Amino acid sequence: MRKFLLLFLFVASFYEAAADTVTLKTGDKLNGKITSETDSQVTMRVQVSATISDERTINKDEIASIEKEQPDELAFQDLRNLKPDPQMSYSADTYDRILSMLRNFNTKFPQSAHNVDVLHAMEEFEAEKTHVAAGEVKYLGRWITKDMAEKRKIQIQAQNYLGTMRQQASAGDFIGALNAFDLFEKSYAMTRFYPDAVELAKLVLQRFQAQLANMARTQAYEMQQFQQGLALSSAQQKTQLIAAAQREQAGFDAVIASAQKGSKWVPLIPRSAKSIQVLQAATATELQRLKGVQVQPMRDSIALVDKAREAIEAKDYATADTLLKQATSKWSQNEAAKFWSNELAAAKAAASPSATPSAAPSAKPVVKHVATPEPSATPEAVSGSRPFYMTLPGALTIVGILLVVLGAGALFNRMQAKKQIDE
Repeated sequence: MRKFLLLFLFVASFYEAAADTVTLKTGDKLNGKITSETDSQVTMRVQVSATISDERTINKDEIASIEKEQPDELAFQDLRNLKPDPQMSYSADTYDRILSMLRNFNTKFPQSAHNVDVLHAMEEFEAEKTHVAAGEVKYLGRWITKDMAEKRKIQIQAQNYLGTMRQQASAGDFIGALNAFDLFEKSYAMTRFYPDAVELAKLVLQRFQAQLANMARTQAYEMQQFQQGLALSSAQQKTQLIAAAQREQAGFDAVIASAQKGSKWVPLIPRSAKSIQVLQAATATELQRLKGVQVQPMRDSIALVDKAREAIEAKDYATADTLLKQATSKWSQNEAAKFWSNELAAAKAAASPSATPSAAPSAKPVVKHVATPEPSATPEAVSGSRPFYMTLPGALTIVGILLVVLGAGALFNRMQAKKQIDE
């Protein structure tokens, strides 16, 4: 993000230099910054290239019109494309810096028509900062938790590194981008961002080759001019010029020799033919090597991993297993395939019946006595718990015996009375 802010400041300084437009009567337009103005002349700093500016003085009788950009328009140019990255998030400190720039604009130009856009950008960055404060990280356009971010740390680092390469390439810092790619290959060649890094490096190399070819022609022309200048110089001047040129080239050669010890890419020195030649040879070799890197199988492997991740989330473990095996066969170094294979194994283990104690088979059948109610009104249960004479059968038996006894007594009395009568 530090390099992002440096690029932002570079763009800001460019727009500051290109704030005003002077249209000549010939129809030509000069874009730059008016540094002074009199009744008869306008002095203007014109941006010739990204790093070179030239100051020009124009007579007003040559000028058709002058357009001075308003301060808020100029300031808004710096913020126009300042939006959250759709794929990745930044650090909390970076969000604070961006929000500070937006707030400063709002405070400095409260009546600007661009405040609607500035406030909208502030809302977007504030929302992202809230996610980051909660420990979340934006990865591949999705907010993931702090725990998952720690698991996917290497992929997130690779995503950020690729972003740095893109910023350097956009700023024309081709050597910086190529040095970043070298470091990327050493640490992140197994990540899903490696194919994109390879394609970006090839594009940078092609653009760098074109730049070097132009510089080589310019350097050759300057050398020709130098030789022509020597031919017109006195002997003493010639000796001095040659000595100065040799000292300059010796200094360039020392810088190149030192750089070659620790880096593939030496500094680009436009006035050094050796610097240009060394870089031309290095770009040709590197471009040939990267053309041999088969990125399509890697992309196919990444696509299979993404489908496998969706299958895991849907608990379709059989499909996920098949997809991950196919992904690994296409690119064995794919870190994402290894990670999701481990996640699949964990998901399958968690879903297995043996993983839950309640589902584990027991050695003996469990008998739940409470589930079988005891009979409460059977004669057997009652007779076993009370005396017989207090039960219904016992009471009936006793009544029966009493009736028999009473009947026998009554029969005996009748027989005695009849006997007495007969006598």
